[in-house]
Amino acid sequence: MLNYENLYHAPVHALEQAVDDWSRVIGKVEALGSELADTVTQPLKASGWKGPAAQTAMSFLGETSKEFGDAAKQARGIRDLLEEAHGRIKRNQDALYRITDHEAPAKGLKVDQKGEVTANPPVDPQDRSTWRGKDDIRDAIEEGRHAIEAIKTRINQVLRDASEADETAAWALRANLGGEKHDFNQPQHTSLAGAWNAGAWKNSVTGNGSFLDPHGKDIVAAANKYGINPKVLAALLIQEGEGRSLGTKIPFDLFRHAESKGLVGNSVGLGQMQAGTAAELMAKYHGEKVSQDDIRDRLAHDDRLAIDLAAANLHHLKSTYGISDEQAYTAYAADDKLIRAWLRDDTNYPNYGNMTERSDSFAKRYREANDVGGLVR
Repeated sequence: MLNYENLYHAPVHALEQAVDDWSRVIGKVEALGSELADTVTQPLKASGWKGPAAQTAMSFLGETSKEFGDAAKQARGIRDLLEEAHGRIKRNQDALYRITDHEAPAKGLKVDQKGEVTANPPVDPQDRSTWRGKDDIRDAIEEGRHAIEAIKTRINQVLRDASEADETAAWALRANLGGEKHDFNQPQHTSLAGAWNAGAWKNSVTGNGSFLDPHGKDIVAAANKYGINPKVLAALLIQEGEGRSLGTKIPFDLFRHAESKGLVGNSVGLGQMQAGTAAELMAKYHGEKVSQDDIRDRLAHDDRLAIDLAAANLHHLKSTYGISDEQAYTAYAADDKLIRAWLRDDTNYPNYGNMTERSDSFAKRYREANDVGGLVR
């Protein structure tokens, strides 16, 4: 995944130049194909030449003409993917510039060269001018914290969308350039949306836990905070993240928005948590009373909070039922009655089989957690 520095300094002009270069390649290849047809193929057909040699020559010209056509299609497919990726990455880079240079300063914040967000100036107990117009310093600190989290969320949204465009374009280009080593191929994918629907979306879930790599430090911090094995927490997030991403066959920024409005199911966020459960955990472990609409929106856009509450829920399940980390993984998405039926091994209880299936998935997910960046082996 692209980080702040990657996107801020991304040489998008070079990508634009590549688009122009491929446009010129398309023009040259198409011109050669037309020239072959006009100066060789058509005159040869009109000559009335017959016999085995004529058939061989016409067959060769037909294959050559097809190669020119396939080469032009392949070049156009590459050009179109690069053009779309350039537009999307450029829009997100411009958005990052606006956040850094305008939105953050307007909120009394500063974004440094690595993307860290801080108050500018920080709240000073001895200087009331830094209290954001509040009479109580606690209110000033709380307002500053919310402002920082809001800007961080905006930055993360931009980075995620730019990364999605970058990774989807790379996936599509690899697919388009595969096949026969010595022949040109008609492109399998000509748009990012088409490539995403065709399978690029799987990169956000599978492939050595890649979608969790940027969150390694947050996973470790949340696991330590709540006394959870970080690999168990990572395994849980891989399990839940797969279910989330199986429905994410639209650009991820649009999916997050739809998820925040409850349009793609009742569960939300990286930990796929019910809004009611999340609100209860916020009250219990963060001392913050929130509405279900508010927490749904926050979980959809704030991966760090989603990770924290997933760990909190594992801790809650361990404490409530006196179970292990692995058992809490299995119980994570179940209600109280089903958990108790599972723990007493009541195989006749409705949906008991779901618990067995989830328990069976643990070993695989735990192995995959080894590949999440930042986790201690």
